[in-house]
Amino acid sequence: MNLDQTTRWRSLSGKVCTVIVALFFVAVMDGLIAILRHPVNLLLLLPGGSEEISGLLREEVKDFSLLQVQGGSDRVRLVFLESRKGFWLGGDMWRGKVSVDVGAEPGDYPLIVREAGGAPGKPLSVHVVRVLPDADALRKQSKSMLLKYGNVSPWFAVMVLLPLILLGFLTNYLLAHRREQLLARTGQGEIYHIVRVDEGQQVIFGMGSKHGLQPGMTVTIVDVAQAPVFTGEVEKVLEKDAMITVPLDCPVRTGYLVRVGGLFLESAGAESVVP
Repeated sequence: MNLDQTTRWRSLSGKVCTVIVALFFVAVMDGLIAILRHPVNLLLLLPGGSEEISGLLREEVKDFSLLQVQGGSDRVRLVFLESRKGFWLGGDMWRGKVSVDVGAEPGDYPLIVREAGGAPGKPLSVHVVRVLPDADALRKQSKSMLLKYGNVSPWFAVMVLLPLILLGFLTNYLLAHRREQLLARTGQGEIYHIVRVDEGQQVIFGMGSKHGLQPGMTVTIVDVAQAPVFTGEVEKVLEKDAMITVPLDCPVRTGYLVRVGGLFLESAGAESVVP
């Protein structure tokens, strides 16, 4: 690819990557908001489905006969699996599995866990199992806009978009590196940083001693229309970068090009400038 083609592809790649990154953050935010909006004690299940849940205990329980489950039905059941310590706070918790028979009628089924034989009072935990008739009804209950209206899980979208973002960043890097090489072959470097100081604006661009540039050489800054903006001498030169100071009122911007006049030679894979 020549310089013009590389520049166009880099611009297109940057725009596509920006759109993909925006979609990625939309999917992440949609998924997180859906989690925060969904009641922690509400289970959405289809007939024949099951899901594990947990709840707090006042103290460690080794015999689950000491716990009583109220509510539910013969088709919506809670079976205790184990008691354990909580991961974050270390309190005692129970873990169980809610199962819904294939013949369960749609509706809400409360599951209330109490201490067997205990005095009436605040239960240990309260969960509501909402049995839905089909997958479409389950999707419409979702708090995720992507899932509810687009039938796409936000976390599936995240898994698809993340590799595309990495691929986009790699493509942009390779195209930018290729463009930098093509610019250097023609004695040009792109301005990528501008610092305002008392003496003016310090313009830093991507061309240095590796490309034959030396302090004191005359360079010209051109805008996107290739019109000259400023002509002056290079003040500081590093291996791949250089700096020139322009007046404060000079309309220079990042993305403009700095050009060196003269004859350009190539040897041993490196470019050099002969003024």
